[in-house]
Amino acid sequence: MEFYREIPVYGPFNLRNALDIIQRIDQPHRQSNHIDRYIFTHETPGGAVAVMVCQSEPDGFVSVRISGDLANDQVAEEVVLTVSRMFSLTVDPADFFDQTRNDEFLNRLASRHPDLRPILFTTPFEAALRLLIGHNLTGYQSAALIANVREVCGIVPAGKPHSPPAFPGKYTLLSVPDRLLAVAGLPVLKIRMVKLFVSSLAADPDPLEEVFHITNPVRAREKLLQLPGIDRQSADFLLQRAYGFQDILTTHPYLIRAVKRYYHLKRLPDEDTIAIIAEPFIPWRSWWSFLLQIADQVATVV
Repeated sequence: MEFYREIPVYGPFNLRNALDIIQRIDQPHRQSNHIDRYIFTHETPGGAVAVMVCQSEPDGFVSVRISGDLANDQVAEEVVLTVSRMFSLTVDPADFFDQTRNDEFLNRLASRHPDLRPILFTTPFEAALRLLIGHNLTGYQSAALIANVREVCGIVPAGKPHSPPAFPGKYTLLSVPDRLLAVAGLPVLKIRMVKLFVSSLAADPDPLEEVFHITNPVRAREKLLQLPGIDRQSADFLLQRAYGFQDILTTHPYLIRAVKRYYHLKRLPDEDTIAIIAEPFIPWRSWWSFLLQIADQVATVV
């Protein structure tokens, strides 16, 4: 079964630029191959479906193909919502891009990453697991472990053995024996934390899903802080990179380093300094933070 959908894009957007960033995050030590389509596997009840996302021309609609034995209209709509959220397609960012052109420091940075919108993880669950698994690890070590977990525990769509495994969902991980997570390279303490976190989501409703229905970022943060292993910094990361809250300002070390680097400061900025620099970008501070951190992460030179 195959289903096709087209997602309208509001404002400038170039999928290829976004995919370059995804490659650099997932494979930190490799050069980008400039791919023009995004292929992933979406886990569904009872299995998974294969998804291919592409864009025929910049600023044009994004097309999605959903295929597999379990593909149907409901799954197709779930995938469309996931892709729309993942690439921030439902927002018209014209005001943000205008603001970057008015900032002498960010303008040069934006010219190296034109029309780049925040790229979110496919699910809040994946984002949270990446945080827990990658804690105290380098970007390369974290990416390698995540790839191992996906390979060992992920589900491949029936009839499509060459599709990349889906990132395992909570029920899949709950049923995975600890020894398989050890085979994936997770140390004992991380396995315990992962299982503890996943177990905390078994309630109905799922706390991570509840946050989708909370529009107030303070209340959303409080909800996330109730979960094991999630501190203030982690909660704000999830609000930005899993739920797409548009105006979250964090003091993550990555942002502190990026602000110092790209605003040519002599020392690492404190929280007040970052707030002053970011103030002109209200209500786009999550987008501002994303552009700075990604540029620093992929070693953009301006």
